[in-house]
Amino acid sequence: MRVTLEDLRELGACREERQIFAEEWPDGVELTRAALERAVQLDMQIDWWIEEAHRAGHIVYDRYLLDSRRDLADQAYHTMVNKAQDERAEAEQPIWAEYREKRAAIEKAEREGEIDDLESCKRYNEIYRAAEGACMPIREKSWKVIHAADLLWRHELAWALADIMNLPKGDPPCEEDTTAAPSSD
Repeated sequence: MRVTLEDLRELGACREERQIFAEEWPDGVELTRAALERAVQLDMQIDWWIEEAHRAGHIVYDRYLLDSRRDLADQAYHTMVNKAQDERAEAEQPIWAEYREKRAAIEKAEREGEIDDLESCKRYNEIYRAAEGACMPIREKSWKVIHAADLLWRHELAWALADIMNLPKGDPPCEEDTTAAPSSD
């Protein structure tokens, strides 16, 4: 089955999706496992496209099989995301506990007249920025795991569709080698 830019227009794909498609496949593309894999690499919303193409009758597949594979992918995604979020909260907990202790000390000093409003505001900002800075590497690690979970979910959906539709493998995604010397053909 060949997919063209016009197909995406008919299905109501957004401008960004059509632009990515047009840049990658200006003449359209044969729907293969490799094409689906490349679409995932390009961060295209293949789950939306699959649903719309199925509704329009362009793609026929066993709904039950795809839904069961999607359910498995959903479970894996949520397991990874929940674990990353739990680990993030656990790692950040002592940082925010220390922040609350320091804040209480500033509030006490302010109540007892040891520091004025301007000084307390300055100190609040310092300890807050320090806590946020300490949390940033923890959050970055969490965000990477969540992004990886999203990619795995979309890859699984692409492979599920390819299996259910019995798509041919196709050519592997093209990765340009910029280190190779130009040929002298």
